[in-house]
Amino acid sequence: MEDYESFEKMPIWGFFARPSSLKRGKMKRKLLAGLAVGVMMFGVSVVGATPIITNGLVAAYEFNGNADDSSGNGNNGTVNGATLTTDRNGNADSAYYFNNGAYINVANTDPLKLGNELTISTWINFSGGNQNPRIISFGADNYYGYEILTIGTGNQRMIAAGIYSGSIASTNTLSSDSWHQVVLTAGSGVLSLYIDGILDHTTSFSPVTPNYSVPFDIGRKSIYAYDYFGGKLDDIFIYNRTLSSDEITTLYTGGAPVPPPVTTKVPVMNGLWLIPSVLTGLYLLRRRKKPSA
Repeated sequence: MEDYESFEKMPIWGFFARPSSLKRGKMKRKLLAGLAVGVMMFGVSVVGATPIITNGLVAAYEFNGNADDSSGNGNNGTVNGATLTTDRNGNADSAYYFNNGAYINVANTDPLKLGNELTISTWINFSGGNQNPRIISFGADNYYGYEILTIGTGNQRMIAAGIYSGSIASTNTLSSDSWHQVVLTAGSGVLSLYIDGILDHTTSFSPVTPNYSVPFDIGRKSIYAYDYFGGKLDDIFIYNRTLSSDEITTLYTGGAPVPPPVTTKVPVMNGLWLIPSVLTGLYLLRRRKKPSA
């Protein structure tokens, strides 16, 4: 019979046969790894994803199968023509595609009527739209609430945003048909625009009392119901405070806020296949004889 020095080189039947030569150290390491996997699969608690920046979160549109507000604040959206699509990670039904006048309206807007400090983070993938397509829009002209948009409908676009009496535009352009994170922050009279986790531009604004007399819309300009967005949107998070640059980097690299960690039990049956292999390996260690010359 052949000699096998590691489990990687041993065919599947080798687990139930007795090879003439096995190095004890390597075998112990493999068995310990196998036992660890077995323990994990035999019902040990598994911790789910950890929340990412929930402090000050007033609305979270993760678009996982619907337009509900996953922050728990009840700012659920009503979908008008937008369709579920794949997100930036390739997950099905985890983003919305907007085309031909599609938009999402939020009726319960009181929690979204923010003051002079806020942060809005979103992921965009534009392809079309009309005039200056709105990503989100809330408020009326003359002391507008806040909005984020792309300038024009070309394949290369700048990002612009408005809040109350101030506005800001990116210094760089983004390409169509690709995912980008856009973050607007306001606080202490300063507007900041981040693109893909990196600060792009800052400017000042004069704090005023915003006018929130019109709806909150995703995918169009709310006051006049035009400037429709074309493309995909995902993970729109709205905060009632100014996030730091480190927190924005975390949002960019870490993903979306999710509910608190959930502890679940992995079914024992999922690990039963491992028992014969582990027991056989233990038998080989105990009964092993020195290989013949």
